[in-house]
Amino acid sequence: MSMIGLRDGGWVLIGAGMLFIAIIIWATAPAVLRMVERPPGDGKDIASYAFDLSNARLPASAIIEPAMLHRDMVPVLDAPVEILDASTVVDLSETRGKYLVDGDTVIGVSIDGESRAYPISMLNVHEMVHDDIAGTPVLVTWHWPSASPRVFNRTIAGTPTVFGVSGLMAGGNLTFYPRRPNGEVGGEPLYSQLLGRTITGPAHTLTPIPSALTSWQAWRKRHPETTVAGRDAALKKRYKHADPGAYYISGGLISQTTPPDEGPPPKAPVLLLDGADARPVWVTEDGFSTAGDWKHVPGGKGTPPRIECPACPPQTDLRHALWHAVHALGLGSDPAPTMNP
Repeated sequence: MSMIGLRDGGWVLIGAGMLFIAIIIWATAPAVLRMVERPPGDGKDIASYAFDLSNARLPASAIIEPAMLHRDMVPVLDAPVEILDASTVVDLSETRGKYLVDGDTVIGVSIDGESRAYPISMLNVHEMVHDDIAGTPVLVTWHWPSASPRVFNRTIAGTPTVFGVSGLMAGGNLTFYPRRPNGEVGGEPLYSQLLGRTITGPAHTLTPIPSALTSWQAWRKRHPETTVAGRDAALKKRYKHADPGAYYISGGLISQTTPPDEGPPPKAPVLLLDGADARPVWVTEDGFSTAGDWKHVPGGKGTPPRIECPACPPQTDLRHALWHAVHALGLGSDPAPTMNP
């Protein structure tokens, strides 16, 4: 059998082959570039994430460990994609598969009469949202493995700051870092979400902003004028599958931090109240039968386990997390719960 020559149509095969190669290169180039240019981190050695790990300030019970393959794997929102009003959210329920229903969990924030709700279903994907409420630059954070929401004023030294997810956990809780405006990477300090301060590098404490972990129905009732942070349409499928409900009812932890022997189960929700003496008070599910001021919501599909304090003043800085993270970070270490703070 003779070879096909260019004059016999061989050029067509050559052209098709070159086109196929070009398509393969075009399709795989982004993945290859991500492998070559991806942010620091190898999923094993915390030093590979290139943070400033000096001057560590953590109790012995808390360890810093990899939580992701590298830093910045979480698609943090630099600003909400859409800001919706409450009536618009109701209208969208018919066209967007019920963005929010009454029982959905939200993180609610109210500053100087301006209120906004951040659905947990959205925050399960983003973990952090940068926003501005009533002229205040805010950082809304949610760490689903420790069921921990916190909101901070993201101003540092007079400048609104943008943060990234570090890819590391400390004491089973989220750590994040300040991004440099020039994009340079390496040597940044680590912040603990639950502690609200740096745990490595130079000491700095963020200013907390009171927030509520509650149902959409309860938040809307208290703040009928509230707006809602919308989703990124490009991540529709990711939102759909980002439901850690099974994790909350399982027995295992994703952190290597040793679960506490005393106190409630490791995944029991705990509410921390900072009093005048700055000593946290914690309340567990075990006492709810005799503590009418507290409300316990068990975890399940689409709902993280949580404790609510309906009688607490609106501007109380409530900290909420699962017991294993609270214990590991040295908060509320007294095994006897205080029922009436």
